[in-house]
Amino acid sequence: MRMVPAWRQRARRVEVGLRLGVPLVLVAGLLGAPAGPGSAQTAASPIPPGGVAQGLKVVGYSDLGGKGLNGELVVVGTTVVVGAGYVPQSTMQSANNELASMNLSPPCPAIPIKLVDISDPTRPRVAGTIPVPAGQAARDVDALQVSTPAFSGDLVAVAFASCDYDRTAFREQGQSQVGSFADRGVGYYDVSDPAHPVLLSRYMADSDMVDPDAPVCGPRPTGREARCAKDQFSVDLKRIRDGRILSVSTRPDGAERAFPSSDVRIVDVTDPTKPTVVGTWPTLAQVPPQSSNNGCYTSAGARHAEFSPDGTKLLVPYNDGGLYVLDVRDLANPTAVGHWAYPSDWNVEGNAAYATPAEVGGRQLALVGEEDWWWMTSALRVSAPADQAGDKVGCEDLYTTMDLKYVSQIYRKPGGQIPGDVVYVGRGCPARVAGDRVTPVPADPWLSDPAGKILLTDRTPLPELQPGLNATGCRFVALNKRAQEAGALGVVYTNRGLTPEAVSGNPPVGWPTEPADQDQVPNGELTIPGMQIKKPASDALRAVLCPTVSGGVCVPTQKVTGALVDLPGEWGGLRVLDVSNPAAPSEVSVYRSPGARVFPPPDHRGIYSVHHAVVDGTRAYGAWNSDGLRVLDLKGGLPVEIASFVPPDTVDPTGTVPAKAYVVGVDYTPRHIVVSDMNSGLWVLDKPAPAAGRGYWVASADGGVFALGDAPFLGSAGAAHLTAAVVGLAAAPSGAGYWLVARDGGVFSFGDATYRGSMGGGHLNAPIVGMAPTPTGNGYWLAAADGGVFAFGDARFLGSLGATRLNRPIVGISATPGGRGYRLVASDGGVFAFGDARFYGSTASLTLKAPIVAMRPTASGRGYHLVGADGGIFAFGDAVFNGSTAATRLAAPVVGMDEAPGTTGYWTVGADGSVYALGAPFLGSLGGTRLKAPVVGLATVPR
Repeated sequence: MRMVPAWRQRARRVEVGLRLGVPLVLVAGLLGAPAGPGSAQTAASPIPPGGVAQGLKVVGYSDLGGKGLNGELVVVGTTVVVGAGYVPQSTMQSANNELASMNLSPPCPAIPIKLVDISDPTRPRVAGTIPVPAGQAARDVDALQVSTPAFSGDLVAVAFASCDYDRTAFREQGQSQVGSFADRGVGYYDVSDPAHPVLLSRYMADSDMVDPDAPVCGPRPTGREARCAKDQFSVDLKRIRDGRILSVSTRPDGAERAFPSSDVRIVDVTDPTKPTVVGTWPTLAQVPPQSSNNGCYTSAGARHAEFSPDGTKLLVPYNDGGLYVLDVRDLANPTAVGHWAYPSDWNVEGNAAYATPAEVGGRQLALVGEEDWWWMTSALRVSAPADQAGDKVGCEDLYTTMDLKYVSQIYRKPGGQIPGDVVYVGRGCPARVAGDRVTPVPADPWLSDPAGKILLTDRTPLPELQPGLNATGCRFVALNKRAQEAGALGVVYTNRGLTPEAVSGNPPVGWPTEPADQDQVPNGELTIPGMQIKKPASDALRAVLCPTVSGGVCVPTQKVTGALVDLPGEWGGLRVLDVSNPAAPSEVSVYRSPGARVFPPPDHRGIYSVHHAVVDGTRAYGAWNSDGLRVLDLKGGLPVEIASFVPPDTVDPTGTVPAKAYVVGVDYTPRHIVVSDMNSGLWVLDKPAPAAGRGYWVASADGGVFALGDAPFLGSAGAAHLTAAVVGLAAAPSGAGYWLVARDGGVFSFGDATYRGSMGGGHLNAPIVGMAPTPTGNGYWLAAADGGVFAFGDARFLGSLGATRLNRPIVGISATPGGRGYRLVASDGGVFAFGDARFYGSTASLTLKAPIVAMRPTASGRGYHLVGADGGIFAFGDAVFNGSTAATRLAAPVVGMDEAPGTTGYWTVGADGSVYALGAPFLGSLGGTRLKAPVVGLATVPR
């Protein structure tokens, strides 16, 4: 038996951790037997297995009758209105419980709107319902307590849109969607008595665009779709200063399709029985660009519009078009007075879908929710020849990124890539029929042998390479199927222009198809990927691979080798814009949830982009689909996550979406937050209490300081021109100040932290790596990577390692509670004690998975913790092990830690600002926030 020395036994490291980028607490328990329709379920019992909570407590729950497809929600008085039938951007398909094509419309069963009584928040109860016609969804809801001469009570507005794609109806009736045969638009309801809701009227969107003598709304032969009120995708109610009640709703393709009512429609509902259109935007003469250079889905249009708090402006997110700020003081003539645009970059998807106003610290903000699911970037990575080498970024086809069988994605392949030779094959269409659906067209000849190769193809034939080729083309999916049958590894398409074009998939297995359409191929039959790259890149490759054709075969000038790869992209985040000057909106930051920062994604069934957010003072509550509810504090200027809740994964009773959490609705009352999950139902949570005497600061390399919890912000060097990067942060013992130290030994003091000198401008044999203050706050020590120690103020010099040959560089310093000693720690975990500091052990003789980055003493000084870059924790002396993130795939390496006062726990921080609470309260994190420089350390506010 191999004996383990006692000093090594003290280094306890447990390889357990957290899956996501912020600490989460799993709370196990049972809710008991499933509730019947409309029944309440009290949350006196804990969250069921799989539920995840951080800083929040569930106080009430209802399955809303167990019908599924729960949508947006709004609270009016003690009634929660929950929309129905909504599926985010038509992202999912039912048959295989997997994600499917993002631009297909799934079936939506007739699910009613629920009116939920939360007068007792521990027992939410469905008190009434509003029916939704078959083939339609209540995509958005809003509510307002109204008192006008025409109406007093709780007014609810519902935006209706069709959602049931049915090719049989298309063939038999010449119509596109079953839900199109009924009036949609916006319905206005009186829900003052939620048990007996009353339809007051409907805004008949676009129904006045046709001849009034045309057939009535309904299916042919007696009816006509053109006479039906058209889809509306969002709605917002607002009482303006003159007392009028306004409804603003949107249709994202209104301007593109040249509807006179355009994208944004402002309706006066002061008398909700007589809705009257008073303004629209944009005019058809001023339609913004409907496409962009952004991402693989380049459409622009208004999916949402929301009034500013004073009702004088409208925030209009315009998908890839960014955000427009409209002046609506003259309701009849809304005018764009400001525009924020995305960078013109294929790698930036855009997709501004929702906008919520906020007023924080005297600034007017717009929180733009980017409901975007393009979470990865694909590329053809050319390795040779040298003049062609590099990543040719592309748009991967949906049928491979969202493959129902989960085998086609490139990142699933060994090494996350598909290597091979690249050849040019021409257009490559299979045998098909011409546009007349009768004349047979033979398959295009291959210009190179496709077997075992990555194919470069053109969407249209080039006469100089393939003269006389039939003009009838084919769909990408059919070409890919033919290439797969020929043994190809993957297909790369030539983009026709300089802007990207979406490469769309086709309906999955089990969906109706038109028998005459020979291009239809079920998704499940395809296992090789296809992607589209920019025209200049493909033109350059074609010039090498096929400058000429001889005997029907390309004659290349050089051999091209490479690989198809998937790279991390971006799920949609919450983008914070400053619109204080509406003529010049500017970006403040972007927050992305933990799941959005993991690649490949945590699972292939979840959606890790934001749906939308609501603002409660200086807090924002974000409905984040599979990352649940995220609670963000805005008061520090950047969104800081302070709490979260993810419902348990639940099977969808309708079989439409996967068994996953999808939080799409959020609102609040004075005491509670209410969220709706598409599958599980409605949850009522206590608002997180403010931190009580607890907080920490996080510092970045550019001198930025971020105050979390109740830590006071006392200034930073973020706007200063630094001669060297900041490497450390230390809190003043008073809790009312802190120091920053730079790599060159420069020291910056804030609050009541006193400047006592620095090494800035002095000669150093090695860079400074950290600092430790004395207990009085009247001095501090600086430590260098070679073990040199420099004392300032009342700090006593007690020795150093400056003349010692070290195995590994020093990475940190910590002082004893009495200030009569200090310890240095090296990256291998070697610990060196000076003065009255005692040695309790080290990891110097262990094989570490990651280097040690910091050390912090316990409050008694009779122990310490070491932390590795992987989040591994080592406890020595009286230090207690409270967990680690060593087994977690982190978004960025851990760079620092500190002890949590009054507990045996601690916090660690990553270079991206993610804070991990281990045996300590979670008080906020910068994870997901776009920072100008990496984080370098964390310091606790002393008690």
